[in-house]
Amino acid sequence: MMSSVQYLRPSTATGALAIDGVKVVQSPLRMQRRTEPFLIYFQIYNLVPDLSGRRSYHAECLLLPKGERDREKGTVVYSGGKSVDEEMAAVFCNLDVHPFSAGRYTLIVRVTDTKRVETLTSERDVDIVEQ
Repeated sequence: MMSSVQYLRPSTATGALAIDGVKVVQSPLRMQRRTEPFLIYFQIYNLVPDLSGRRSYHAECLLLPKGERDREKGTVVYSGGKSVDEEMAAVFCNLDVHPFSAGRYTLIVRVTDTKRVETLTSERDVDIVEQ
């Protein structure tokens, strides 16, 4: 299982949550400036252990122009994986969107439990803007 994908933004505000050393707050908007860090967060649940009790996953994030149906035309903006001891993993990613033109996109997040060999997908719209 996979949680919904949350958009975050850096913040120095009191009460901001620190994730991997970065203070963030949840972004209520789907708008992302090209020149600012695009931070996302999601959780993966029920990862299957191997014989030694380790669990692993691979995550991939793609940006696809809004309305495009051919996922092969998506651009990978994050790819990574990890081995963990717990059956749950929290994933925090900084996506580089500065090479993209302003416009509407679909963010596709694909997560594969490498022991179960099952892939889950989540999608969210994002508007990339200049300013």
